[in-house]
Amino acid sequence: MSSLPAIGTGSVSFVDANGKQHEVPLSLITFGANGAPTLSPTLSNYSLTLTPLLNALVQQGLLQPGPAPAPIPLFTVKALQSGSQGNSISITFANPAPSATPPVIDVSVTATQVYPNLSLSSIGTVLGTAPGAGTMPGLAYLSSAAPPTVMPSASSTTFSASGPVYTANIPSSGSGATTAFTLETANTNVDTVMPTAQISSVNTSASTFTLTLSWTNSVPAVSLASLTALTNALTNDFNFLLTFNASSGAPATFPPPAVGTVTLTGGVDGAGSAAVPATATVASG
Repeated sequence: MSSLPAIGTGSVSFVDANGKQHEVPLSLITFGANGAPTLSPTLSNYSLTLTPLLNALVQQGLLQPGPAPAPIPLFTVKALQSGSQGNSISITFANPAPSATPPVIDVSVTATQVYPNLSLSSIGTVLGTAPGAGTMPGLAYLSSAAPPTVMPSASSTTFSASGPVYTANIPSSGSGATTAFTLETANTNVDTVMPTAQISSVNTSASTFTLTLSWTNSVPAVSLASLTALTNALTNDFNFLLTFNASSGAPATFPPPAVGTVTLTGGVDGAGSAAVPATATVASG
């Protein structure tokens, strides 16, 4: 936000060097980011006279910045996959350039999905053995319908292309088989940024472990209008996780959203149509 309107008891009166009285409407005075009153360029000839006067009025509490305009809902974001793990997705906006044509902003999307206390018998049920089929589906699912028989080892594995799909072979903790089980991404909209599967808290006596699925991608100078078109592009930077849609009533020329992080909420696990995707509304700064 570059400036705020000025509010006060009325127009500002002053007398110029020729003894002529002038009335300056408050609409010609704004407050910048530094909190100082600023004159319209049309009054530049009187700045030497008016600037000290405005500063004095501010100090006396007779002139002050008005409230910031209400944020404008720009677009809605929805997790591509239904379920509570969509609540782990966050979008960070930074470095807006509102004067660019079109306006642009840096965008970063991150998801960190943690599955504690998994077991060899439960991983297929929780993650599913097909996209969206588990009780808590996320970035990936177990690629085999049969449950694994070998415990995984503590490790971090980046997914990679395996024919037309993307998989991660999780190392085993045993001395025999080198792979405990294989995970496959929930969709193939991965583009060039791969998710990661991390195994931790391996408890061999209890036969449990923690799986953390994570993915992040950052893109500088993204056009806001292009974000809302991502639904129709299968090789873009973010639709591995999200769809973007313009809000009704949003301006034709999108101003940059507010700087900061927005986290999706409202995702609910369930069977079939009972599952609900996480969503968020992004507003202007």
